[in-house]
Amino acid sequence: MQQRDQRSWWRTGIWWVLLFGVVGTACGEVRFPGPVPPRNPQPEHPSSPDRGQAPKRDADQAAAPGSVQVELVERSDGPRLRLRVDGREIVRPEGPALYSSSSCRVTVEKESWEEGALLHFTIANLTESSQELPELLIGGIQMDRQRVALLENWKHVHFKAPLESRDHHQLHALRSYPAQIYSPVLGMRDESVFLGSSVIYDVFSVRREVNLDYRWDRRNNSWTKHVRFWDDLPDRSGDRPSPPPIARLDPNEEIRVTLAVGAAAPDQWVHAFRPYRDEFRDRFGEVRYQRSAEPIYAISLGTMALISEDNPRGYNRWGAGGLGRMDAEGWRGLRQRANREILPAGYRRVLFWQVSGSYRKHRAQNMVWEITSAWPEAMENTADDLVAAIEGGLTVGLWWGRASQISGGFDSGERTAWDPDREEHNQAVFRELDRAYELGVRLIGLDATSSAIGGRSDARPRSDVLFKRIMPMLYERYPEMQWIIEPAPCDYLHLWGASFLWSRDVGESNAFAEYLIPGHETNPVFKRDRPHPDLDRQDAHMVRERVENMIRAGMTPMVYNADRYGLAIDRDLIAEPE
Repeated sequence: MQQRDQRSWWRTGIWWVLLFGVVGTACGEVRFPGPVPPRNPQPEHPSSPDRGQAPKRDADQAAAPGSVQVELVERSDGPRLRLRVDGREIVRPEGPALYSSSSCRVTVEKESWEEGALLHFTIANLTESSQELPELLIGGIQMDRQRVALLENWKHVHFKAPLESRDHHQLHALRSYPAQIYSPVLGMRDESVFLGSSVIYDVFSVRREVNLDYRWDRRNNSWTKHVRFWDDLPDRSGDRPSPPPIARLDPNEEIRVTLAVGAAAPDQWVHAFRPYRDEFRDRFGEVRYQRSAEPIYAISLGTMALISEDNPRGYNRWGAGGLGRMDAEGWRGLRQRANREILPAGYRRVLFWQVSGSYRKHRAQNMVWEITSAWPEAMENTADDLVAAIEGGLTVGLWWGRASQISGGFDSGERTAWDPDREEHNQAVFRELDRAYELGVRLIGLDATSSAIGGRSDARPRSDVLFKRIMPMLYERYPEMQWIIEPAPCDYLHLWGASFLWSRDVGESNAFAEYLIPGHETNPVFKRDRPHPDLDRQDAHMVRERVENMIRAGMTPMVYNADRYGLAIDRDLIAEPE
């Protein structure tokens, strides 16, 4: 009897297994709304999309808004793109061709990935003279211009309402990657879908600036995403900036560029950039530093406005310790100020600006480059007070003026782009930084660096030199130092140092940087004379709520005059170091 019951139980179980298998097979194409928790938060990085392999399927697919179909439509005047999401035609082939007319030979190959397509462009100049590069375009995008939200990519990737400019909606006609744009990405979303596009190319070998923009096409009632290539940067010397000429290819020169187009659910928009993320990590690697969640207490020690016969370096009357000017009191009282004011307010890091004052004769060359070799006698005599504050638990940083240039001497007027192949340049740098490192300084702000890869200016090293030569040299010599890069660096320079951003330029979220560069540090900077464009008073953005919201979003604020505005830090919001 017992054996018969067991056989009956097994038969019933087998029938149920078969039944669910049939139902599961029939429902295999159904996609449920909302993200599915990834099984592996660090998916394997696939090979570069523009090296002939499509991105592998990973947990990011949970962000797909539905079934995505992409078609390359060939026409006599050039190929177009058609993209559907769950049957809705997001991109129609009625818009412009994928590239503008050109004397170069252009071929396009489409490669599918799960949420879109990779469009591989090979552009070759087969003539005997230089030729302009064509403009690349994704046109015919069907999103209501009144309800669409556009992705802003200047310094920091976040959503922003479109700006009116004649009959077009533009974000930034005169900005380019990597000079000013954080990443070469564009995107727009409505209530049901996000459509993202990214430019994938070997920036160090192509060596062109890439300008990206949106336009509203009134003839077709659709959007077009524009990608242009520049050899130089815009001319900003006059009243109205003007764009540079279109980049050119030399005879027999060829470049390869990939436009990655992808769709995602509106609230999971970052996943539309998975091909760019995977190629970025494959090409540039991961973050080189240990992110600090500790907010920074910023202290300015002077200003050019205070320069006078009696105050030739323009020091203010408070100084580092709150007792008097740096050329009179030096570092005296810094430890007491830390215990009285800085540490009780929740700050563990302080960053000093104008540590050596300001240049008096050559004011256009401020900020001062000599951050340790030009200290007044009072600062030299009180260096032990600086060391005592550091030993007391305060991380001290110095802002290094025009860090990517070499000074010919304090207020000499001589400046040269830092060439790491010139040993005298490197030794001059080491003289400044070695002293800071010996005193215990572990934070340096790199002032006035450049992310540009194009342009003919020799005033500063290009970003490929910074990435491949200068930053690795600094990390090797000063292994415990943390670096902040100003102005806001492009994505690959962000791998070497924290990003300096005025808080007015920062959106509510830092989702894209978190997705692209896990472990990065981003420093939104709060200062009264850098008002928020959407707030009335000059100091209206200096509120604790905004500081705390940015901490919650994974950013590390830097705050000027924190004591004056009551911007104390809630230590419960600070993540413990891993």
